[in-house]
Amino acid sequence: GLGDDYTGTYVRTIEAEDNPNAPKETETIKVSKAKVTYAKNKKGKKISLKWAKISKVTGYNVRYATTKKKLKKAKVKNIKTNTQKYTIKKLKKKYYVQVRAYRTVNGKKIYGDWSKVKSVKVKK
Repeated sequence: GLGDDYTGTYVRTIEAEDNPNAPKETETIKVSKAKVTYAKNKKGKKISLKWAKISKVTGYNVRYATTKKKLKKAKVKNIKTNTQKYTIKKLKKKYYVQVRAYRTVNGKKIYGDWSKVKSVKVKK
C-alpha cells in the first residue's frame, strides 16, 4: 500500500495560524500526468528520456521493464531534482518506459498519473 501517499489529487485542510476559530479552508493539490517527449537509443546500451515540465512538482519517477506487463511491478527510479531528463544505462534489448511526476506536501507524496508507455529498442 501507498500509506499516506496519493495518486492524482490530494485535498488538504489549511488552518489559520493566527485565528483558530476561523473556518478551515481546503486546498486541492493535483499533479498532472507526465508526457514523455523523447525516448531513444542513440548509441550503446542506454536509453535517453526527456519529458515535459510540470510546474510545482518536487521531482519525477521513471520506471522501465522488458514487457508492458512487467512495468507495473518494475522498480521505480526517484529523481528528486526538478530535471526533465534521465538516461537508463546497461540495457539489453527492447524496453518499455514510463514517467510520472510527484509533489511532496506536508511530508505526503502526491503522484501524477504515469505517462503513456514508450517502447525503445536498444541496439547491440
